[in-house]
Amino acid sequence: MAYGRRRRATDYHYLVIGAGTAGSVLAARLSENPSKRVLLLEAGPADGPEAMADPTAFLSLMGSNVDWADHTVAQADSDGAVHPWPRGKVLGGSSGINGSIHLRGHRSSYDRWETLGAEGWNYHTLLPFLKRTENAPGRDRAVRGCTGPMVIEQHPEPNLLSRAWFEAALEAGHLMSSDGNGEVTEGVSWTDSNIVNGSRLSAADAYLRPVLDRPNLTVITNAHVSKLVFEGMRCRGAEYSCAGLDKYVEVGDEVVLAAGTIGSAQLLMLSGIGRAEHLSAHGIEVRLDAPDVGRNLHDHPMCWITYSGGDPLPWPNGIPHILLRSSASRDPDLQIGFSPVVFGPDGR
Repeated sequence: MAYGRRRRATDYHYLVIGAGTAGSVLAARLSENPSKRVLLLEAGPADGPEAMADPTAFLSLMGSNVDWADHTVAQADSDGAVHPWPRGKVLGGSSGINGSIHLRGHRSSYDRWETLGAEGWNYHTLLPFLKRTENAPGRDRAVRGCTGPMVIEQHPEPNLLSRAWFEAALEAGHLMSSDGNGEVTEGVSWTDSNIVNGSRLSAADAYLRPVLDRPNLTVITNAHVSKLVFEGMRCRGAEYSCAGLDKYVEVGDEVVLAAGTIGSAQLLMLSGIGRAEHLSAHGIEVRLDAPDVGRNLHDHPMCWITYSGGDPLPWPNGIPHILLRSSASRDPDLQIGFSPVVFGPDGR
């Protein structure tokens, strides 16, 4: 394969693959050290359509040029349904195309990581880092951050439809939570959003764009990484395509894979790291038989129940949700939300 100019290990210390939510943070933090040169590769464009800035227009971004537009295989537990799987392909990744909801997991979810063997990973140890990311004015400083780059605006005055749904949840017996990301999160609360002055605040907006002028940070967009490059068992760089050219980059210190749940596993497998039988069946040379790569993915299904209204819908200010338990013996595992936005009869 013919390559464009070969980037040597002396050009960069770190290569970050993927400029999504994680990659934007990693590139910004690593480049804080002016003596370290960082290269960030993103498969998507630097910017997307104008609708990206409008958090209420996120549905229009699905299937656009800033979405990988994946679909699941037929799901046996839902009558063979094939579900769309939107995934951001732009600076900021999925934080650039999602609904801008800012909602932590329940503390029991973090604590369960440690019970499964991830020593030191629990709600108590992660809380300082959760707080470090956010700037949530007026919230409980014991559990919420006030100096981070992700701005959480105060809830706007909810419209009448959202307020009616919130009050109906209380009438149905759900307790009220003053902060869905606070100390007590079960019950009905108003949903936090990463929105500033009516516009989306993606991870790239918060972390990456403010530091793009750093001389030791290079960001290349529309750069699709196809394979990791190894020297023995050490990853030294990557092959990628950009502007119609096949390119190669090698770095001195580390390659950081931040291509998301799907992209990271896929790139590992394309590079020969995965279940050997599966890789061999696709003609991929096995570098490491790692059968768990790309397996055991869990995601939360979402079911839309749509209603038609006789009057024009109000502006969707204030989105309430309920966090509850499917049974008394379980940790909180269900959420019911309300979105006064326009959906088609098929839920889109």
